[in-house]
Amino acid sequence: MLVAAVDKAEEPRRASPAAVTISDSIRIAATADRIWEALGRFESMDGAKPFLLQLGVLPVPRRCTLEGEGKGSVRTCYFDKGTITQEVTAL
Repeated sequence: MLVAAVDKAEEPRRASPAAVTISDSIRIAATADRIWEALGRFESMDGAKPFLLQLGVLPVPRRCTLEGEGKGSVRTCYFDKGTITQEVTAL
């Protein structure tokens, strides 16, 4: 019952996409090429799904694509209920 109520409460937010800027940083002991190779593209996202994904409360990730490399590159992640587009604005 709670899951259905939360889903209904979030419905208006899903109707209109929002642009949000999120900034985070971390130092990794690897070359930039190695990091892009690991994080850039996911042609499919198979595997066990966490509980909330199984219930259908959260969007289920399907795949991600990457256009470009480094600053200015754009990664688009596709979900069963929409997409998220991320742009690299700084390195």
